[in-house]
Parts: sequence; structure tokens; C-alpha cells
Amino acid sequence: MSEALEEDPFELFKRVEKSLSTATASMERLAAEQDARCKTISDAAGKASKLAEEAGDTFTASKRRLMIWTALCAALLVCGGWLAGYWLGHRDGWASGTAHGYSEAVAANTVAAWGVTPSGQLGVVCGRGRNPTLS
Repeated sequence: MSEALEEDPFELFKRVEKSLSTATASMERLAAEQDARCKTISDAAGKASKLAEEAGDTFTASKRRLMIWTALCAALLVCGGWLAGYWLGHRDGWASGTAHGYSEAVAANTVAAWGVTPSGQLGVVCGRGRNPTLS
């Protein structure tokens, strides 16, 4: 310690001043780096926020579009079901009517055929005869 007191105060002041200016320069450089990093982080946060808003808008638009497509598909399925039910019912009704008409025609033909037989003519004359196929 006594050596520090024997040293020239002017030299000591110059060394302290040099150390302080080196420290100040380092602090300014660190502060500039920190400001640059803060600006980078701020820019990134702004871009992320903007991207999140765009993604939200896109999702909202696509959600609405998805709901419209879902409703259209449901309407098509319902209409298709109605048409298939009508077609099947109409076809079954037509087949049932044809079968019924055929059985009526066969019965009428059977009665006509019986009426020309001797027992059929006797039954018609007596009024008591019955068609065995109709009873």
C-alpha cells in the first residue's frame, strides 16, 4: 500500500480514468446489445401476435365454411333418403298392386273357366253352385 502512495497522483488519476472509460465503453456496448435484443424480441412478439390474429381469422372463416358444408351435406343426405324412400315405396306398391291384380285376374279367369264346365253350367242354372277355387 505504501507503494500506491509513493506513486505519482497524476499517473494514478490517468490509470483510473482509463479504467473508467474502458468500463464505460463496455457498459455502453452491453447496453446497445441489450437494446438490440429487446428490439428483436419486441419485433418477434409483434410478428407472433399478428400471425396469431391471422390464424384466428383464418380458423373463424374456415369454421364457418365447414359449418356451411356440413349443413349442405346433411340436407343432401336427407333429400337422398326421402327420394330413396319414395322410390322404394313406389316400387313396392307397384309390385304389390301388380301381384294383387294378377291374383284377381287368375281368380276371374278361374271362375270363367269353371263356368263353361258342365258342373259350372249346372251350378249357374240351379243357383246353388259354388266355385271350388273361390271358397
